[in-house]
Amino acid sequence: MLNERPTPDTEELKCLALIEVMAVPFERREIALGTLRAIKERDEAREALMKIEDLFIDGENTHDDWFKMGSIAKEYFKK
Repeated sequence: MLNERPTPDTEELKCLALIEVMAVPFERREIALGTLRAIKERDEAREALMKIEDLFIDGENTHDDWFKMGSIAKEYFKK
């Protein structure tokens, strides 16, 4: 799942990857797609951290809040 607020990097590389699939040699295509995958992973990690931060700041410092934060991190790392 991509971040609901994609970064300019993500949007630019999505377009670049689609163009490169048709226009350049296989080696460059793989580099562009690898970069796109890395940026997608970064966006997903950022989203998980933002959810944890929201709970940390707005939560009531209860066991349930800490459990939810741990569950968010655990779910991200399962991928």
